[in-house]
Amino acid sequence: MMSPQINAAEAAIRIKAQLERKFLSDRRRREATRNILWAMTDPLTGLHNRRYAMPRLGDMVAQAARDQTPLAVLALDLDRFKRVNDAHGHSAGDQVLIGVSERLRDALPANALFSRTGGEEFLAVIPLACADEALVVADTVREAVARTPLVVQGETGKVALDITVSVGVALMPAGATPASSPVELLLSRADRALLCAKSQGRNRIILAPQGWPHDETRAAACAT
Repeated sequence: MMSPQINAAEAAIRIKAQLERKFLSDRRRREATRNILWAMTDPLTGLHNRRYAMPRLGDMVAQAARDQTPLAVLALDLDRFKRVNDAHGHSAGDQVLIGVSERLRDALPANALFSRTGGEEFLAVIPLACADEALVVADTVREAVARTPLVVQGETGKVALDITVSVGVALMPAGATPASSPVELLLSRADRALLCAKSQGRNRIILAPQGWPHDETRAAACAT
């Protein structure tokens, strides 16, 4: 028969082993969560990246179809961003991207999906937004970027840069279905509208007609 001292020692060993296993399991869970977050986050701006945004956009389209509510997709692109890198260096360009990201994020509605999809390109998705509401949001973010210069550290010192953004807007109207307004079509319409905004002088907003991009003649003419 074991003494109480031995039983207590064995119990202590078992408890210690269980705690160590739990600590290891919790650490692995935290690391897995952190890795998933890193994989879906743009490291420069801290925004969601394209890997996160595309599936989430699909979910939002499906939800809008179920609720019979509208949805707006905004494609945003900084104007003449290459000139910043060429004139002031890539570090200055990174600072511009960070500063613009903060301005855009602050100007967008709280329920918006906002991501950096690549380079100087961003995507915003606004649920429950009809055409008029989407254009108000688009103009709010455009003005937020252009309102005041961004001060960044360039290669030869601090410089104040006037930065603007062009915006293409595509709508999923209330009552649409994922079949009639699939993600790929919404993105294509928004991109076409963005090209038109660029071609018409930049620092402006274009709302894509529902016929795009199938009306190739009109779309091509606008993009030239």
